[in-house]
Amino acid sequence: MVWGVSEMNQVKIRYPKEGDESGVDAIFTEIEGTLDKDARDTYALWLKRQREAIFDRPFTGLVAVKDEEIVGLVGFPYWKDRGWIRLVYVLTKYRGQGIEELLLKGAMQRLKDGQISLISYDSPPLVLSCVALPKEILLSEGFSTLTRALMEKRIETHVEPTILPYGYSVKKWDMNLIDDFAKTIHAIWGPDHIDAIFIPDYSTLEDTRESLRQSAEGKWEKKLGLLDHETTLLLYHGDTICGVSECYRWEEEKDERSIPIGFVGMLGLIQGYRGKGLGELLMRIILKGFANEGMKYARVNPTVENVPAFNLYKKLGFTEIEERSTVYYWRR
Repeated sequence: MVWGVSEMNQVKIRYPKEGDESGVDAIFTEIEGTLDKDARDTYALWLKRQREAIFDRPFTGLVAVKDEEIVGLVGFPYWKDRGWIRLVYVLTKYRGQGIEELLLKGAMQRLKDGQISLISYDSPPLVLSCVALPKEILLSEGFSTLTRALMEKRIETHVEPTILPYGYSVKKWDMNLIDDFAKTIHAIWGPDHIDAIFIPDYSTLEDTRESLRQSAEGKWEKKLGLLDHETTLLLYHGDTICGVSECYRWEEEKDERSIPIGFVGMLGLIQGYRGKGLGELLMRIILKGFANEGMKYARVNPTVENVPAFNLYKKLGFTEIEERSTVYYWRR
């Protein structure tokens, strides 16, 4: 249990426990009351999952209690060895009393027990008018920042085929190649890669293989879409694997129509093959594959500080479709 004292009043920070359900419900009722109908519909499932997560697993939430009333909460679901603070909310009449900071510091203390903690603005709470995470507190606690962008490109009906240099070839996803895919992905997106903090599933070779297996079986369909066999590729130089892509597809409502979307989850090259233009060629092959499958748009979600990747997407005509998000992360 963590205790904290605000500037004006004593507030207790604790884990939710039996009997707290009604207080937590009051928090979510107020959140929903700040939304218009479209926003409620959009975030209904997200809110339901957040509400359930507070009680489903240990270390997924803290509540602020004042005079035996739950007045705020912070939710931080875990993913392997990383945790995301996804929700910080204090009832309107109790804001400005330092409760937000107490919740945040309590959550950070919990998250610092893990190898990496990640706090992201790239989440529904901003849309839900929830409490903004005080960046000065995060920075003073030793957090660093990265920037994420969501980019999109409309896919032309006809895309010219791409010719690889002599000696290079690609193979499409096949479950028989899962070990080759796993080894290549893990070699590129190991712990030292700039994007590694976002992909805990690839921290070990065994985890990488299991994540790919689950993707191929559709486990991540609701979150990422279906693994796209036509554009999830291995790039070969002779018999040597030198690059890989992992792509997904789903349908999205756009202008009252169901529009097929292709998403490039990752694209990378083994050290020694970078800076040769191979990434652009592999990306063009992916776009051609999306076009052949009838995809109308392609999307990527790059880290802006990963300059070569970000510049590649801009060169290929991807444009940012949302405001950039600042991600605060802490690494032990």
